[in-house]
Amino acid sequence: MPLSIGIDLGGSHLGVGLVDTTGAIQDFKEIKIDNLASPATVLTLVSDTVKEVTKKAPSVSAVGIGLPGNHDSARGITRFSPNFPSWHNVSITDPLSKSLQLPVFMLNDVRAATLGELHFGAGKGVANLVMLAIGTGIGGGVVANRQLLIGPQEAAGEVGHMTIMPNGPLCNCGNRGCLEALASGPSIAARGAEAILHGRSPKLQERVTTLGDLSAKLISEVASGGDPEAARILEEAGDALGIGIANLAVILNPDLFILGGGVALAGKPLFDAIRRSLTKHLFMLKPETISIVPAALGVRAGLTGAAAYGFLRTNTPIP
Repeated sequence: MPLSIGIDLGGSHLGVGLVDTTGAIQDFKEIKIDNLASPATVLTLVSDTVKEVTKKAPSVSAVGIGLPGNHDSARGITRFSPNFPSWHNVSITDPLSKSLQLPVFMLNDVRAATLGELHFGAGKGVANLVMLAIGTGIGGGVVANRQLLIGPQEAAGEVGHMTIMPNGPLCNCGNRGCLEALASGPSIAARGAEAILHGRSPKLQERVTTLGDLSAKLISEVASGGDPEAARILEEAGDALGIGIANLAVILNPDLFILGGGVALAGKPLFDAIRRSLTKHLFMLKPETISIVPAALGVRAGLTGAAAYGFLRTNTPIP
């Protein structure tokens, strides 16, 4: 069976997997990295890890690498990456290809995760889908007729930066009222911290030692236990996500929405809040016809999706 290497390069970790065309990971290695290290140092570490994972492999078709940021993937260059603050216009694929003697292809990490879910996860067999990865930020991916949309500036799928609330909170991108500023993990945690500091949620305060413990999952658990302030916080995030999904539904009309990332671990209370939002904001389509499911692959979506990208770019069929 053909094999491809999938690389998930994050700001604190490197994951390298040997993946077959069913999405099964035959071998895997994960190590910590220093995001302040030079590109040459990090890429040498990537190359060495790939060589270690592949040394027993009979043959490898290609290498796919997913990493956060904006890229010129045709030239194999990272224009910038939020996880690597000193990286600007860094060549990624050429040095790796020369070191590994394999074709190397790169794309945005959430687009890679979208490919993983499309071919091996919740989107398997689906023609048109939108993925939202809701974590530290909100990224996304759009698939039409089983083709991942990239865009001329490789920004197709940046769903977190649609405006939901004009004049709303400031987003890291510089705009106000982006979906990311309203429903990302840090946004939800900040509202939880505010509730604790103003004494509005004693139950939430009981569950945290430091404000750094706050997460959408924890707030969801407290909300399920009957805390009205935690429920309000989750409802507001779900309402913003519902508006975003309603917008995407009438523009793209996909078969499926997939929600991944740490915030999606809030589970049913968040998904129910999104559903309530759809009934308030979606009228061109019947809200009940909008299919929204959690991601199936978890943290391995990006790695398997990067491997799938390697298969696709080398014309290796994926069943």
